[in-house]
Amino acid sequence: GSSRCFSPKHSIDDRNELGKQLEEIEATRDLIQQTIIQRTENRKQHTLLKKIDQLEQESIVKIRQVAEEVRNELFKCANQLPHDVKKNLQLISNDMKIGREENDFSEIDIQQWTQKLEELKKELQNSSNISIQQDSTPLVTKININYKDT
Repeated sequence: GSSRCFSPKHSIDDRNELGKQLEEIEATRDLIQQTIIQRTENRKQHTLLKKIDQLEQESIVKIRQVAEEVRNELFKCANQLPHDVKKNLQLISNDMKIGREENDFSEIDIQQWTQKLEELKKELQNSSNISIQQDSTPLVTKININYKDT
């Protein structure tokens, strides 16, 4: 309310003016509210969110590439050792077979075959000593938000 005294006509004009000002303020408020709603609805389309999504996808690709490389290396290593052991075992087996068939083997041959077989057993046991180690260098860099003072 106003503490000043006005004639009824002035009071109506003042009231109308205040009403117009209130309508303008309400229109400004409505625009702000609409902007908030649009930003909330269009959040996914915001360029910074798109950049974060892009960085996320690039990071996932990097991690998958490294994981695939390590898997391939592990498979290669895991497959190579048994192959080598199997090949050497076949050579020893052939020597033993020939020795038995021709009845031409000595104590020295027995010792050598025994030693070679022990070495092959150790190689197979050592194959289970394979482990995975993580590098201290991160594959993915942390994403931060920079706030600029206006």
